[in-house]
Amino acid sequence: MIKCVIFDCDGTMFDTERLAKKAYEDYALNHGIHLNQEFWNGICGTGLEYATPTLKQYPIIFDNIETVLKLRLANITEGAQSQKDALVKKGLYELLDYCESHQILIAIASSSHLNYVMMLLDHMSRKIEFDTILCGDMITHKKPNPEIFTTVMDKLNVSPDETLVLEDSLMGLLAAKAANATAGFIEDCVTKNEKIEELLDVEFSDFTEVINYLK
Repeated sequence: MIKCVIFDCDGTMFDTERLAKKAYEDYALNHGIHLNQEFWNGICGTGLEYATPTLKQYPIIFDNIETVLKLRLANITEGAQSQKDALVKKGLYELLDYCESHQILIAIASSSHLNYVMMLLDHMSRKIEFDTILCGDMITHKKPNPEIFTTVMDKLNVSPDETLVLEDSLMGLLAAKAANATAGFIEDCVTKNEKIEELLDVEFSDFTEVINYLK
């Protein structure tokens, strides 16, 4: 029985990865470079600690990563501020309401920094009380290391078999599996491949399907 749902933030709760991807792609194209899907799979859902090998395959990106990250943040901030709920994914509120009404704990586990996650939460039209929020600047190792998920489960006193992790990235699924939690995949900018197929325990097209899974 699932007693806790852990949400990834970017690309899972919020439609931010397409804006992040645009920042990388625009910068690359301005320098005559095309970024393939493997590049995105290698950097999505993690931090520089694990993304560096992929970034180094494109020196113009790696050498100017701070510039690219500023463009990424600008794109996402503009999208979030355009209107309330502009980036909220389909069915998120319904799933959160279901969890509340059925005493299922809810948590956020994001590789992004806390102030960034709070910015996204602040632009939701409803204030949601999560049982815990853990971010990349609050842990030692980011995804695909399982630390962020094991820490959340320990804090909420739930076991891996009582925990559903919702992720949109390869790195997130690797972390969820390493934590022995149920790995749920919702496809976004990272397209499902053979590796992701091997890792996921359950796949959803959007959050409304998660409700049916929990029933």
